[in-house]
Amino acid sequence: MRDPLAVAAVLFAIDAVFERPPHGEEEMTIDERLERLIERHEALTQTLELQNLQWEERFSRLVGLVERIGQSIETLGRIAEMREHRLNRLEGPSAA
Repeated sequence: MRDPLAVAAVLFAIDAVFERPPHGEEEMTIDERLERLIERHEALTQTLELQNLQWEERFSRLVGLVERIGQSIETLGRIAEMREHRLNRLEGPSAA
């Protein structure tokens, strides 16, 4: 699935390269347009690389959090099991 913001940014960059200049200004040459497109492409590439790094950091933190939650659940399960055994011992064989 494509990131809607990335798609919008690319479309905006392409649109900006091919837009008509304001009234009274000269149109850009093809070389100027290509240069502008290259600059915008480089800027978008850097932005996407930065976003990718941020998502990787967030994902790593999320994985760590899920692992800690899993360990906590296992610990709580062991505690509950020990309490159950303790209660069964205290109640004695007559309660069973």
